[in-house]
Amino acid sequence: MLIPRAQSATQLVLSLTFYFAFCLTSPWPLVSSAAEEEFILLSIEGDLIGKIESVQEGMDPLHILNAYYALLATEVRTDLETLRDQLSALVPDYEVAFTAADSAELSEVMDEIDRLWGFTRTIHGQEFTLEVIKVLDQVYNSIFPLSGSGPEISSENRGLIP
Repeated sequence: MLIPRAQSATQLVLSLTFYFAFCLTSPWPLVSSAAEEEFILLSIEGDLIGKIESVQEGMDPLHILNAYYALLATEVRTDLETLRDQLSALVPDYEVAFTAADSAELSEVMDEIDRLWGFTRTIHGQEFTLEVIKVLDQVYNSIFPLSGSGPEISSENRGLIP
């Protein structure tokens, strides 16, 4: 029995569509490359703010933050500065809880720090390229106890906290 040409073309298109959909959603390629080094297939950075060449490692952390934040819209910059001020206000509570070895208080303070840091990182992700996000992460980690590793982070940078 002969199949009309239009019907066979439609079947071919449907077959190819299902085949490509299966290949794209199949976990097999992921399994075979799981041990390989991670690579980025596509990165679209559109209107994101990139690295400022005049900002170098070893500069004052607040200078680095202010240089990048100055490039943002006023509303976004204000939000980030408010979040940074709220993080700064938590540092004394963190140091007291850490020194007193009060795990309940330390947990509560770290939860709040993590919440504020999450908001900050979300804004960074919306506004900056990955390269700049890494720089800003390093700056914040040098000023604030974001990793929970102890008060030495904040006390050695006491003058850096705004």
